[in-house]
Amino acid sequence: MKLLFDYLSILCFFVAFKIWGIYAATAIAIAVLVIQVTAYALIKRRVERVHLINLVLLVTLGGTTLLLHDMLFIKWKPSIVYWVLALILLGSHWYAERPFIERVFDGKLDLPKDAWERLNISWCLFFVILGGVNLYVVYHYSTDAWVNFKLFGTLGLTLIFCIAQSFYIKQYLPNNNKQADTCMNEARAKKIKSLLKQALKPTHLNLVDESHLHVGHAGAQTGLSHYALAIESPLFDTLSLLERHRLIYESLGSLMQTDIHALRIISPKKTNP
Repeated sequence: MKLLFDYLSILCFFVAFKIWGIYAATAIAIAVLVIQVTAYALIKRRVERVHLINLVLLVTLGGTTLLLHDMLFIKWKPSIVYWVLALILLGSHWYAERPFIERVFDGKLDLPKDAWERLNISWCLFFVILGGVNLYVVYHYSTDAWVNFKLFGTLGLTLIFCIAQSFYIKQYLPNNNKQADTCMNEARAKKIKSLLKQALKPTHLNLVDESHLHVGHAGAQTGLSHYALAIESPLFDTLSLLERHRLIYESLGSLMQTDIHALRIISPKKTNP
């Protein structure tokens, strides 16, 4: 629906141009956008900055095209809109509390600060380039080709750019993180079991990941895991409880510092120290 709203005046311009020409198309596009922005303001009780910029520039440059009967003004309008948006994005990167692109998403995505900044700069560069491409089409191709580019070209390039952005954003989505964490935990548990089997030749080994019970604790924040370990080995027969634990820790080696935040050791049967 948002895409239809953003491209409705362009679509109307395209259809009107094919039937009546560029001047009638310009007048219709102005009327449609005025109605759109007015209706949006009445329904939402606010006016989006992007809509307002588009409206002001369309009325100004489109009106100048109609007044002077010079189509060059309306052809420049998309480039000026793109470059104004690029300036807003760039300005928000340096002088605003949050990047402009983050405010556009309005809390719909939870991304790190540096990710928002990269997205903000990438959209800034995209609009700068898109504005330049528009002028290239204006001065090197016919008006009919420019109108086709205005609808299909800009829409296609924007969709391609959005798809590319989605691959970058995907790594920060909760489901993706959850799947990655699950794979990491499974690999970590497999490595722990392998080291214990190799060093202790256990007759019983059961490792349980208890990290979900410690959400918010230091280990969860650093990415390390909490485990409960039930293990029995012939090597334990002559060892005290403290010596057994020390042997287990030695068997795990550097994993105790790099992968394991806490290890709760449980003996599957009661034995003498």
